[in-house]
Amino acid sequence: MIILLYILEPDPSSSVEEGFLFFFYWIGVNFFSNFYTQSINFWRFDRQVQLESKKGSATMTTQALNILALPLEEHHQALLREEYQMQEAHFQAQPTRVQRMLELQANLISKALVERQSPLLFTLPDQVNCDVNERDGRGLMQVPQNLREQKVGRLWDLLKSTDLNGRLKELETSQEPTISACGRLVRHAVARHMVYRMLPVAQRIGNQTPIPACALDFYMPQWVAFDVHDNLLVNSLDEAKNCIAAMQRYLSILKMAEWLAPYIIEDKEFQRKQHSMQAQLIDQGQALARHITGELIRRIRQRVAENSLNRGFSLSLPYFDDQVLEIRMLEFEVIPPGRVMFVPSFVVVAAHLKQLEVAHSPDLSPLTRDHLLGELKTLEEAFDQKNTLIQVQP
Repeated sequence: MIILLYILEPDPSSSVEEGFLFFFYWIGVNFFSNFYTQSINFWRFDRQVQLESKKGSATMTTQALNILALPLEEHHQALLREEYQMQEAHFQAQPTRVQRMLELQANLISKALVERQSPLLFTLPDQVNCDVNERDGRGLMQVPQNLREQKVGRLWDLLKSTDLNGRLKELETSQEPTISACGRLVRHAVARHMVYRMLPVAQRIGNQTPIPACALDFYMPQWVAFDVHDNLLVNSLDEAKNCIAAMQRYLSILKMAEWLAPYIIEDKEFQRKQHSMQAQLIDQGQALARHITGELIRRIRQRVAENSLNRGFSLSLPYFDDQVLEIRMLEFEVIPPGRVMFVPSFVVVAAHLKQLEVAHSPDLSPLTRDHLLGELKTLEEAFDQKNTLIQVQP
């Protein structure tokens, strides 16, 4: 409108040509300005579309890989199941006397592996049921006498699982059918012995006293050290740690059996014992970490009462990592070194900031993350004067 008025009523000092030139100049500036703005918007939109496309492509690729991985995993499990059934059938096809011989040697080998006793001496059976040839099929054959005695490791060395595995592979790849069969049978017998014979059994009475009722719901009641409220059921914290160590040892034997014969994971007894013990260890391990955290809070309050926290301090907060099945420490600084007077809000702020960090940590499993966040929350609330008064113990 202004331009039109300017053109219709031009300044007497200006010519008509100058008015038209200004009009077309204004149109050109607006046109190119709008064109530039629209181009930038289009570029931004196109860029956003490309980013979303890449995200979608990455998501689709991940989904496709997951879809492809499922059949591969199922195929791998099927192969392990087939291998387990074949080795178990081969073991059961042996005469009773040969089975007892293999079990005795498996007992000796398993004990030496766990205790790392070297050198390890074991003996192959004198005869074994194995494949004779394609025409005659399977039959009972004599094992060469000069190959029956086996030795693994050297004197003054610690026996390694890899040493035994290497010797068993040598036996399994032997050109002598009986030796090859003995190698497979010994491997299976050792893994089987670890799962069925070597592990402790559940007890209902410990040290001539009944085990608390709350512990009887667990797989191994004699190793339950804490109740549902994280109170000690045993005589000391050291005894509770020994219970945790016993469960870790239990699972390490199962892990050793799996490493020696991977197909053993298809055994029903192996699955039952592993799942039950893992659940109990995680439950008790987390209870141990929470109990130690409670003791840590009480110790901090005691030091506050003694005015011994005015030079800064850091915390090592225990938590149980269910991926490695052991207690680990979360280290963080509460008050920097120096003459800084202790204020409870320092602990509150430090614990809150650590919660934000832990909540986004990719290294923790969901179960461990929730467990650690719960401990940090307990620490924060213990020193949060808005929620509760700090009870300082003399």
